[in-house]
Amino acid sequence: MSDKKELFLVILVGFIGVILWNIYYNSYEKIYTIGTVTGTQTGKSSGTSVVYEFNYNGRKYSGLTGKGYYSAKKGDKFIVEFGKKKQSISSILLYYPVPDSLEIGVPESGWTEIPKEIKKHRLKIKGDFGLREYFHKD
Repeated sequence: MSDKKELFLVILVGFIGVILWNIYYNSYEKIYTIGTVTGTQTGKSSGTSVVYEFNYNGRKYSGLTGKGYYSAKKGDKFIVEFGKKKQSISSILLYYPVPDSLEIGVPESGWTEIPKEIKKHRLKIKGDFGLREYFHKD
């Protein structure tokens, strides 16, 4: 197989993988809560990821999400989106920081939507050539 065909195949498989993951992720009803960054992790080829923790119904969960172009350090708080029936399907939304000055009570069972007080602090979504910001709806 030629190098061009191999490159095209890798890109195609990657693109299809992203689409399938998004279909799977979006198939779950989402709940929102506040998560705390516990550190970062750098992969060999995957870039830097943010390691985070969040609580739901009295249990602690952890996750890993790509950092991208955002600034996130240990102790920072952001909104976490996760599956109501499968909490292991989660993502920290680094474009929804939760400032320390904002005092907001988090219900044990999370929120069904992001509170307005937090939406006020939303950052512009970075990366993806600006397309994610264009298609993202709150």
